[in-house]
Amino acid sequence: MKAMSRLVLWIISNEPEGRVLACSDSQSLQNDIANASEETYEVGAKLSQVKGNVVIQWVPGHMDVPGNEAADMAAKETASQTISAGLTGRRSELC
Repeated sequence: MKAMSRLVLWIISNEPEGRVLACSDSQSLQNDIANASEETYEVGAKLSQVKGNVVIQWVPGHMDVPGNEAADMAAKETASQTISAGLTGRRSELC
């Protein structure tokens, strides 16, 4: 949830253009956001402030997948860098 909250804050701060695709391996997080649970109220409220279109898509995690450690290290390295990409959209949407 912390990563999704940080992503939404980044989107609000940077106002990227076009659709933003947020991939998560947490089906429960996606369901909680879609159902406006108490745990995800803050993230949902922040998503409603986004001027563009945010798509949250579930992707399988890497448990029991060859190369998992390498993928985790690459993800952590990328997450630690400041990324400025030309992405945005119009409204929040879950898929």
